[in-house]
Amino acid sequence: MCVSLDGRGCVVSLVLVTPPHPPPPRLSLQIFKRCTATQSFLHSCVCRENRPKMPQFEKPTVHMRDPERVEQIICGLIKGGASKLQIITDFDMTISKFAVNGKRCPTCHNVIDNCKLVTEEGRQKLLQLKHKYYPIEIDPHLSMEEKFPFMVEWYFKSHSILVEQRLEKDKLPEVVRESDVALREGFEQFFDRLHQHNVPVFIFSAGLGDVLEEIISQAGVYHSNIKVVSNFMDFDDSGVIKGFKGELIHVYNKHDGALRSTEYFKQLRDNSNIILLGDSMGDLSMADGVPNVEHILKIGFLNDKVESKQSQVLTLLLPTCRRRQDLTCALLITTSPEPFQDFCNIPKVLKRLKIGLFVHIQYITVATRIPCLELNESQHRFRDVLSLSSKMLRFITFEWLIMKQSKL
Repeated sequence: MCVSLDGRGCVVSLVLVTPPHPPPPRLSLQIFKRCTATQSFLHSCVCRENRPKMPQFEKPTVHMRDPERVEQIICGLIKGGASKLQIITDFDMTISKFAVNGKRCPTCHNVIDNCKLVTEEGRQKLLQLKHKYYPIEIDPHLSMEEKFPFMVEWYFKSHSILVEQRLEKDKLPEVVRESDVALREGFEQFFDRLHQHNVPVFIFSAGLGDVLEEIISQAGVYHSNIKVVSNFMDFDDSGVIKGFKGELIHVYNKHDGALRSTEYFKQLRDNSNIILLGDSMGDLSMADGVPNVEHILKIGFLNDKVESKQSQVLTLLLPTCRRRQDLTCALLITTSPEPFQDFCNIPKVLKRLKIGLFVHIQYITVATRIPCLELNESQHRFRDVLSLSSKMLRFITFEWLIMKQSKL
């Protein structure tokens, strides 16, 4: 075998001696194809045939604009491991269910709105506000900027009504137990596994923080690795609500809330890989305060107005789960599926490359140009000299690239 390199270290031609035996039927010469921006040279070398797909991503309720990109991001997440991962998630209709047997499940606000602590008059006022503002929140024809003032108005009015009701703090556990709130299937495994591996979980909710914390506490998953940022009630010395703490958080100002959480994210500077979960366009900005993001996978849950919102959401969230009531998409990543572990295992990759070059190539001369993609400073270069024969020239260089999301 003779190898020619150009000035940049790119392979420009290969001359190979025919092996003594014919190659196996699954011959692949695609390792000499020019690479594209979304298919690295190494990826094309390794994937000589269609690898098995993740069955969870093959379901008709899961949609992806660019499956190859999703695959590459997941490879980056798995290669980084638990020590580099953090979860940023919404709560209402993301961790909690949207509906059970066709019946809508309550949000954190709804848990209070429908409880016995609220008078019938107060309940009717809150219901009228919902009928007025919820259609605006989910209207796909309005921009977030157009919805913003309506959301502020809705939250301010509803919180004022709750203060008028003089809610008592010690009654909240009973209110949550009597509610119909439900968490998505797989939530125990999801939270327990993240806690087991000490993966930080940032729950960013426009709901009621006191109710949210009570829900996950009663579910047995409020672990030490969880931080909740939400609208928390302010109680007086007798335990009666007197207002709300801090800045208002609604579905379309999470960008501002994320920036206010910069100090939290700075403590997690090494956790540069993110899985983001949400159910609205406003949830896309929840990671805005995170520095040094390396890989981010955004998983969206389409619960309502599915057909009208799907095309818009697919351009921003990948993958998108239609009317799913479980956390399968997130679970399969946190449990490190074998096909992707195998792909991200460098020794196995190099072994495959050696076998592919030594056994599968039959032709005496192959002339091609294989570009080597540029590395940026934060990426690592792996080179291996493969000795294919003691009688022939002994090396060919491949580069393993770990690319940022913007390069995928």
